[in-house]
Amino acid sequence: MTAEISTQPSVLRELYGSSDDTWFDGVDDPSLTASVSPSQVFYWDPKSNMLVPLFKLGVDALTGSQPDLMDQGQLKV
Repeated sequence: MTAEISTQPSVLRELYGSSDDTWFDGVDDPSLTASVSPSQVFYWDPKSNMLVPLFKLGVDALTGSQPDLMDQGQLKV
């Protein structure tokens, strides 16, 4: 993975969201920086809401089978 520190306002405005206010004082916060360029990307995506996997885990624990709870894969970068 390659990382670079960017303080460009256009990059920060593009990536900043309101939930980031928990850690920063807005997009103009002097400690705000960004930018990562991954060389490999993996993903895990749940197939359903939280209750279904919980139920499946219980059933699979009783039956000894392997749960199939998520789609997963690798993305080309």
